[in-house]
Amino acid sequence: MNQTIITAVYDGGVLRPLEALDLAAGQPVRLQLVEGDDDSAMQRPPASSSLTSVGYLPKSEALEIEFHDGSVYLYFGVPASVYDELAQAESRGRYFNAHVRNEYATRKTR
Repeated sequence: MNQTIITAVYDGGVLRPLEALDLAAGQPVRLQLVEGDDDSAMQRPPASSSLTSVGYLPKSEALEIEFHDGSVYLYFGVPASVYDELAQAESRGRYFNAHVRNEYATRKTR
């Protein structure tokens, strides 16, 4: 049996892997949950008028942005300082557009 360890985030009833998985549609998998790792829970500031939610995994340097249309994107290699500035920005949407969008590797997850 092939074993792969991934980091995922449980949010709103959905478990979201933070990296792409090479699985066929409908392929069954067995999950083992490990709690307590600093990377297992995202830090989340309040939502904004542009963004439904913003989350950050410090050890993975992964920033998750959910937009009001329901789409979710992961941005990779984002320093904690960028997350902190985004979380404290007067306008998170403006900060995101100026400092995150088109600046980091990204993947749409939903």
